Amino acid sequence: FTNRNWLLSLAAPLMNQYGGTVSNGFQVTLTKPAGSPGSSAIYYTTDGSDPRLPGGGLSPSAVLYSGPITLAASTLIRTRLRDGANWSAIVDASFTLPEVFPLRITEIHYHPADHPLAADPEDQEFIELLNTGSQTISLNGVQIVDFTAEGYTFPNGLTLAPGARIVVARDPVVFQAIYGTSINLSPLGYDPANLSNGGERVRLLGPAGETIQDFTYDDVSPWPTAPDGSGPSLEIIDPLGDETDPTNWRASAVNGGTPGTDGAAPAPTIESSNFDFETGHKFVVTFSHDISASLTAADLQITPIAGGATVAANSVTWNAATRTATFTLAAPLGDNNYRATLPAGSVTNAGTPLASDYTFDFFTFAGDANRDRTVNISDFSILASRFNLPGVFSQGDFNYDGVTNISDFAILASKFNTSLPAARAVLLTSLGWIAATPSTQRREINTVSDDILS
Repeated sequence: FTNRNWLLSLAAPLMNQYGGTVSNGFQVTLTKPAGSPGSSAIYYTTDGSDPRLPGGGLSPSAVLYSGPITLAASTLIRTRLRDGANWSAIVDASFTLPEVFPLRITEIHYHPADHPLAADPEDQEFIELLNTGSQTISLNGVQIVDFTAEGYTFPNGLTLAPGARIVVARDPVVFQAIYGTSINLSPLGYDPANLSNGGERVRLLGPAGETIQDFTYDDVSPWPTAPDGSGPSLEIIDPLGDETDPTNWRASAVNGGTPGTDGAAPAPTIESSNFDFETGHKFVVTFSHDISASLTAADLQITPIAGGATVAANSVTWNAATRTATFTLAAPLGDNNYRATLPAGSVTNAGTPLASDYTFDFFTFAGDANRDRTVNISDFSILASRFNLPGVFSQGDFNYDGVTNISDFAILASKFNTSLPAARAVLLTSLGWIAATPSTQRREINTVSDDILS
C-alpha cells in the first residue's frame, strides 16, 4: 500500500491549539512531528482551501509556514506537511474570536483654554468613553494607558448601559464645577498625570488586557488643530471606525467640548432673511450658527415663481459678528415675482447640514419706489422730491447709479399706472380662475414732468 501511495508516509503538522475561542492577537504555531524528513515543509491556508491541489500540486493559496500565525479575526486554518511529491493528511482547525469589548474613546480634551473656574487649565482635561454595544457592560479591569506611566484603571463596580457615556476627568471636582453634576463621571480622576498638549499615544485596554483602541493623536495637520488650546476638544466621528485616521476626528462644535453627548453640532437654522433692493439686488440671510466654512454663492437659488430659469448669485460675503450672509447678483432682476431657496444641505454647521429647504418670496418692480406693486403718482412724488439728489431705490434711484435723475424718470414714465400682481393672482389669472383686471389708462404726466425739468 505504501509503494502505491495508498498509505501516507508523512505525519500531519502539530498545532499548539486545535481551534476554539481565542482572544484577538492569539498566535497559532505549527510544528513538524518527530521523525519528519528534514527536507519537508509545512504549508497552510486561511481561506478555507486545501494547500494541496488535486493530483498533488501546491495550491497558489498555500503559504509556507515560517513563524506564528497571529489572529485578528475568526479564521479557519488548514495545513499539511509536504516533502517533494508526498503530502501528509490535512489538519483543519477553526479559531473563533469573541466580539471585541464594546467600549470606545470618543472625546479627548487634551489642551483646554483658560477658564475662570480652573486655576490650572489642565484640570479641565477629560476623556469620554461610549458603550457601543447592546448590553450593559462592567468596567472592572478596563484601563486607559500610555498617556501616563501609571495608566488609568477604572474603579471596580462601575457599569455602563448600552449607548451611555462616561467621562474620566483629570480633576473631577473642577470638572463638575464647570460642566455640572448631571454628566456620568468616574469618581476617580487621573491627576497628577495629564494629556500631552503636543499629542501622544493612547491605548484603551479591555477587561482581559486586550487592546481595543490604539492611536496617537497630534496637534498638527492632518489632525484637527483647534483642540490645541483654542477651546474645542477632539471628538471622534465614527466610534467604530479607524481611530488612527486623523480624518475620523474633528474639533468639537463648542468650546470646552461636549462631554456626555454625541458631540454632533446642531443643524443650522435661518433666523431672518430679506431682499435688499435699495442699492442693488442683494439677499441678506441671518443664520443661527457660523456656516461660513461651507458658504458659497451657489447656495442661494432664485427662480421666477411662475416658471423660468434659475438665477445664481454672483458673490457672497459673511459677517461673523452678526452671522449674516449677503448674496449679491451681477445685475438687477427683471420685473417679476421670485422665490429664493436655500436647499437642504447647502450649508453646514461643523458638518451638520441645513435640515430642510428654506424659501422666501419677493418681487422686483422698477419705478415702484414705495413698493406697493403699482407705479403711480405716489412714486412720482417721491422721485420729484429727490430729483437730482443722491438717493437709493426708495428715493427714486431706479437704475442704481446713486442719483435720482432723468434716467430714473424715464423708467418711471415707462411703467406709470401699471401694476405687478402678486404671485397668487398671476397664477389664478393664468389658470382662468379669475378675470384679468383691465389696464388703467395711463395718466398724462407731461405737465408735472415739465415742471421738474424746467
